Amino acid sequence: MIGVKSLSHNLTLHLLNPFTMPHPWIQFTALIYASFGILLGLYTFISPISAALLFGIDLASPPSNPATPPFTNNPAIHFVRVFGGRNLAIGLAVFAFYWQRMPRAIGTLLLCCTACGVVDTVVTGAWATRGSALVHAVGAGVMGAVGWGMM
Repeated sequence: MIGVKSLSHNLTLHLLNPFTMPHPWIQFTALIYASFGILLGLYTFISPISAALLFGIDLASPPSNPATPPFTNNPAIHFVRVFGGRNLAIGLAVFAFYWQRMPRAIGTLLLCCTACGVVDTVVTGAWATRGSALVHAVGAGVMGAVGWGMM
């Protein structure tokens, strides 16, 4: 059983040495998120329609209005690339902070990016499939927990 004295001693050591790294599983999960962000970000530039399908939104279906230009000129495709740029930047930042041994910066970034996950959940819940909304909700929750664990 851990006493109050040992807990306060461990907390003091952690506060005095901000470069201590969190549990390896938390680090591993943060690096998995970063890798996925980088890969998904690059994928949005290579194949934006397929990347939108991964997100849960089908941009390849023909438009309901026949006067609309073909779906290959759909302006939403460019927005998918913006979303990909966001994920790419976050993934690169996590790896940069990890390389610099800055776990609290990773934690802060992931906690703040939980808001992106919540927005993604709301968007996919309203305009995409239910399964993708659930995946985003779970992902946002895990991202927040990992961010908290990296603090």
